Amino acid sequence: MHERTSIKKYIIMKNIAFFYPSKEFGGAENLIIRVSKVLISMGHKITIIDYKGGMVISNLLNIPGICFLEYEDNKTIIVKDVTHLVSFSLWIEKIRNQIQTQNRIFLLIWFIHPYHIFHLIHPLPEKLAKFVYFKYKSKIIQMLTLMNDKGSLQFMDFENYFISKEYFKLHFKPKYLPIPVNCDVNKQKVQTFSEEISIVWIGRLALEKVNILLYVLDQVREYSIKNQGFIHFYIVGTGSYKGSLNEYIANNNFEYLKIIRIDRILPENIPDFLSGKRVLFAMGTTALEGGAEKIPTVLVDYSYSDYNKIKQKGYKFKWLYQTKDFKVGSDIFKSHKFINTENQMTIDDIFEIILDPSASEVIGNKCYNYSIENHRMESVVGKLLDDLESCSFTISKLLEFNLDKNIFELTSDNAYNYLRKVKNAFF
Repeated sequence: MHERTSIKKYIIMKNIAFFYPSKEFGGAENLIIRVSKVLISMGHKITIIDYKGGMVISNLLNIPGICFLEYEDNKTIIVKDVTHLVSFSLWIEKIRNQIQTQNRIFLLIWFIHPYHIFHLIHPLPEKLAKFVYFKYKSKIIQMLTLMNDKGSLQFMDFENYFISKEYFKLHFKPKYLPIPVNCDVNKQKVQTFSEEISIVWIGRLALEKVNILLYVLDQVREYSIKNQGFIHFYIVGTGSYKGSLNEYIANNNFEYLKIIRIDRILPENIPDFLSGKRVLFAMGTTALEGGAEKIPTVLVDYSYSDYNKIKQKGYKFKWLYQTKDFKVGSDIFKSHKFINTENQMTIDDIFEIILDPSASEVIGNKCYNYSIENHRMESVVGKLLDDLESCSFTISKLLEFNLDKNIFELTSDNAYNYLRKVKNAFF
């Protein structure tokens, strides 16, 4: 859907509230900021519910037409003069417990992280809750099923649906609202290739991401030793698990591999930074942005397990355009049957492509076409407005659901909390 079509179609303007209180900047915050700017440019009213000085508010303060509601933990917030509220599965419980409405507000929950939904499974860990929360889980299933029937649930990709489906035994089919990226189709993008053989990783050094980064780094390192070719490896990102990366670098030989560390690059500077680079390894929005710049982009998957276990699994790679059902990263071990079907490339296959300018150009163009055809901002925002138009599930309906636990479930919670306190006291 083109932007001009979107503006003509949505003459009835909406007042859309985004609820995602956050004090740290990440993919979800960036998503809200980008989408809000487009919606404002189309004439819709936007309300942001965030902490005072929160990340979303701080980045939208200077945009005319945006209203702000200050959020505080564990305090009720009154939302009025809003037609639709968009939030994520992470905050379903907060919406139920803390938001009061003065008018009918339709609710759309966007699944953008496979494990956000498990915040409803509290305080027990997922594996234990599976055998304890029988009645409670059935209530959650009933709630999610009705929300889906009334158009309230949208999944970023198949991975977000699959993880929820497997755990909660959901029987409905997913409705997809992919992650959008800014793609300037009017700007002529020309691929350039420097003499430097350059590999790029862009992504936070979080637990689930650092393990696949170490695997990629290990594969490239082994390739450089085997072929005695000098390679530059740019790692852009930092995070709480940077120690794992530091440890790997300290304990391995890098005779033919130069590692360049960069904590952060502003989004607007990424296109210039990627210019001339041979290949990008990334997941999520970053991979789509790489595709939008016509750089050959390897879409990697995530894992909470050590990179050596990924190696033992025989993990292989795929190009961005080879993904299915909008997936921008899957759990290597939980989704292995899907990954094994799609991922067929070795590191040797990747280097064979990126060392050949003609072959590299073909792959870059395919990655570009995938990004603009499936994730272009104007198209996704148009679909979001379609979804809001058809959604018939309200916040009031969400509050009607009884998600109380029974005596057995509450006793299990109390026992678990007590044992955890004892463990923390002694260890």
